[in-house]
Amino acid sequence: MPKVSVIIPVYGVEKYIEQCVRSLFAQTLDDVEYIFINDCTPDRSIELLQSVLVEYPQRKEQVYIFHNEKNIGQVGTRKRGVSVAKGDYVIHCDSDDWVEENWLEILYKKAILTHAEIVWCDFTSCHEDGKRVYIANEASPTIEDFFFKLIIGIKWGTLWSHLVKREIVQSQQIVWPTWNYCEDLALVFQYITLISNVAYIKESLYNYRYNLESISGKRDKVNVLKNIQGEINASLVGIACSKKMGLSKRFAPYFCTRILKAKGRIFGIAKNDWETCKLWNSFNDGITICDVWTSSLLLREKISLSFVRLYIYPLKKIICHKE
Repeated sequence: MPKVSVIIPVYGVEKYIEQCVRSLFAQTLDDVEYIFINDCTPDRSIELLQSVLVEYPQRKEQVYIFHNEKNIGQVGTRKRGVSVAKGDYVIHCDSDDWVEENWLEILYKKAILTHAEIVWCDFTSCHEDGKRVYIANEASPTIEDFFFKLIIGIKWGTLWSHLVKREIVQSQQIVWPTWNYCEDLALVFQYITLISNVAYIKESLYNYRYNLESISGKRDKVNVLKNIQGEINASLVGIACSKKMGLSKRFAPYFCTRILKAKGRIFGIAKNDWETCKLWNSFNDGITICDVWTSSLLLREKISLSFVRLYIYPLKKIICHKE
């Protein structure tokens, strides 16, 4: 049985996949299972993957390439990869990113040493202009603290920065999201309800390629609204998980704040105050005016959002979130 299964969806990444694959095949951890899933990519990504594999004959028996019959998106593709994984632990890698050569070894050894079901690390955000930003992912001494830091956003809920015990990710209790933004966070929230021990590596082992053309990077109105809905959906999953853990009373105000801040992005795309109010109230988020006032927002923000909720405030500016 492999020590780690790495799941890599492949779609439209011919510019980047060679760098990604080389960084994966150069890992210092030997016993690895690489699961590539071709989501009907229209370019030469798979061809380039296979050409790089020739350079690493020692990895040939560890590589599995699956082909989706139709394009199903990143969530469905990742789900397929998880379903066939056989490693003790599972982690994801986006095929336009790349990793440090000791990425898997460090995470795996930490998991074994601490008996952790989840181990995470820091990462570096890499921009097209060459700018590199170190992103600290925050240590968490307890499961409750881990959950709390995800809610308030000082810890990232990305799948590619978390090594997770296979029994957790393949649990029948996990409900996979049906949306394509903030879906990672929805899954990590669920993982937390099934674990008892976590560990953290204070080192950047993953290089995230910041791409404005990605789902999360696009700023047009349609994609901003999809992103907002994804944030809300993930928060609703988190609320359900907090109830399961008996923590809903403590965390409810923070989830409310998270949802309200996500919806605050509406103010950057709406043409006028009427459209702002209409869009704001179009989301099915379960947030009431009472929830607004029990959140951790500033007083002026609570007043503004209450008026928006009631369609009576000609809002000119919002401070709760800025693009």
